[in-house]
Amino acid sequence: MIIDLKGIIDDDLIYTYFSQKVDHALVKASSLKSFPFRNGRLGYEGYDFYCPFLSMIFHLKITPLVSKILNKEIIPSFCFTRMYFPGSKLNVHKDRDACEITVSHCHYGKPWKIFILEDEFITQTGTSICYEGIGKEHCRIFPTISNTLYSFYHWVEKDGKYEEFKYDTSEKLEKIYGQMALDKSYI
Repeated sequence: MIIDLKGIIDDDLIYTYFSQKVDHALVKASSLKSFPFRNGRLGYEGYDFYCPFLSMIFHLKITPLVSKILNKEIIPSFCFTRMYFPGSKLNVHKDRDACEITVSHCHYGKPWKIFILEDEFITQTGTSICYEGIGKEHCRIFPTISNTLYSFYHWVEKDGKYEEFKYDTSEKLEKIYGQMALDKSYI
């Protein structure tokens, strides 16, 4: 389902931050590889950022709204942000157990179709889609025509089948998310 996160997620800030990181990696030695990652199994080329602090801030910021929309108590598992390069696709797949509930949010990019089971949606800058990543195959079979930037926010249901995957089973992530939630100045 498409959900409205406009006014909560600052797409311009996130795009500016991550595009600067990618640009820097392409021209200078950095903590990122000096070349984009090519994922043959999933069919894309780009950069992945696992649990970057900026994305984690927005993950916590949208959690109460997603919880309310779904009428479920949810716990963050992890988030990541990905810059896709032109020609990237996303092959048919299901997500791992830590992705019981997923929001895929486009921060920047031309319209790009995603299929979730038999349903199809068009995403572009500012569009958020919420779906069950574990149980529903999804893909983007048509290549993107531009650089696109997405964040993927994942949760598990409290007291649910996948609760053991909260905070991606990482004590360090649990501590970071916990500290951020206590200090509301971050969000």
